[in-house]
Amino acid sequence: MVGRQIGMIIGPVFNFIMLNLNYDIGPFLLDKLSAPGLLMTGAWTLLQIIVIFFYTNLNKFNKKESETSDEQTGLLASDNDAQSYNTIQVVDNSQTGPFVLRFYNEYIRDEVIAVYCSTFTVFFMQTVLETMLTPFTRDYFNWSDIQNSILYGLAGLEIMIVFLLLSFLSKKIKDRKLLMIGIIGNLLTLIFLIVYLPMAEPSKGNIEQYLLFIIPVFGNVFSLPFIVLASISLLSKITSVDSQGLTQGIRRTVVGLACILGPNWGGVFYKQWYIMIGTLILLLTMSLIMSLISFKKLVARPITSRLNLN
Repeated sequence: MVGRQIGMIIGPVFNFIMLNLNYDIGPFLLDKLSAPGLLMTGAWTLLQIIVIFFYTNLNKFNKKESETSDEQTGLLASDNDAQSYNTIQVVDNSQTGPFVLRFYNEYIRDEVIAVYCSTFTVFFMQTVLETMLTPFTRDYFNWSDIQNSILYGLAGLEIMIVFLLLSFLSKKIKDRKLLMIGIIGNLLTLIFLIVYLPMAEPSKGNIEQYLLFIIPVFGNVFSLPFIVLASISLLSKITSVDSQGLTQGIRRTVVGLACILGPNWGGVFYKQWYIMIGTLILLLTMSLIMSLISFKKLVARPITSRLNLN
């Protein structure tokens, strides 16, 4: 997530550089439309080289039964100190028994579904708003690529600052409370937008109109990291140590699905504000209710003895 926001800051800088490009490279024209494609081709090629030569899988170390017993005792003793991002305590379920039954016991639980639902909602919301932002500022404020690049760069910088703030808050505030702060913050900004957007009128240079739009947008961006970081931490705490790979894999699938559906929703219902923003409010409200219902369960649980499902 931090890397993504760094890209959001660096991206607009390259946009400024490529705005005035107009060169011929053999039979190819290099301008502001084709230059981004060449840049991304070079970036992905460099990434592929780095992965091929420098990426290796970490070996999985087998734990002895005696070491497992000692570690379980130590983690149980530190139960009260395992509420921050730096100390993670998990439930150790058995890997015996039918996979379907183990999957059901591991993931079909109120608290797990609530966190996955919040994760989907926040990324769906972010991509919807990113999709409608550029056409909205063009149609209503007559902004060009430069103004939008500045706005995206400032949004990325804001998120990085919030990440730094959360590195301190996470030591004082529990993950479940950070999750609630993020959901409520986003919900309030969306309620403001669903009231403002239907009344917005095209206006160039109207500072009041700018502020009425930009303030809730940056308020929404401010709340995003609370949900993202809290959801990652909570998932690692409320699922077993043996299923962490699958847990985060499911999360990435949920995030990918949200990032695919979000732009489609934002594009189809652009200017149909009550449908577009109303759906986001409905999803966030559902996430809030689910999180409240499972609030007491959104904590690190002690390691239990292995359960034999045979």
